[in-house]
Amino acid sequence: MKKIFVVDCNPKNQSFSLGLFEQYIKGAQEAGHQVKSMHLSDMEFEIDLAQKNENDELEPCLVDFQEKLKWCDHVMLVFPLWWGFMPAKTKGLIDRAFLPQYAYAYLPDKALPQKLLMGRSADILVTSDTPNWYFKWLYKAGAFKILRMQIFEFVGIKPVKMHMISQLRHSSEKMRLGWLNRAWKLGNRI
Repeated sequence: MKKIFVVDCNPKNQSFSLGLFEQYIKGAQEAGHQVKSMHLSDMEFEIDLAQKNENDELEPCLVDFQEKLKWCDHVMLVFPLWWGFMPAKTKGLIDRAFLPQYAYAYLPDKALPQKLLMGRSADILVTSDTPNWYFKWLYKAGAFKILRMQIFEFVGIKPVKMHMISQLRHSSEKMRLGWLNRAWKLGNRI
């Protein structure tokens, strides 16, 4: 049994991401895993790191996020791809929660910081209107490289598995049901 933290990182409270989030949780719970979750749309915090100092007290939702991330063995984020990357509020969540001395720590005489979130793995489930092949071959999947290497692996979370659901806008009901089933399977087969 794993401890899984699932985050609906769509700033909108009604979206296809929500259905994927719910199916992932359902699959994980049916497999006997312990699950905690959060919705970014319910969180109220200053997303601009420049507006806060490192020593400022974190908003309660960010403290809750950090506690759940420390608790888990596996984290799953689901969000839409907007302008080639995650929504600004999702990036703000990472900026504000993955702080020094929580997610990483710089050490004297070391080029790279100590990774403080080791021992966790991740699933990142992204929805997009961009065709998958176009995202991978023309855009070189830049968003996935940043998420995997410069965010999650930087703080010690690995392996990071990236999953893309593409051409959502032009999808049929049958395709959407298939994607919901895929999310259930991802949660069920951790």
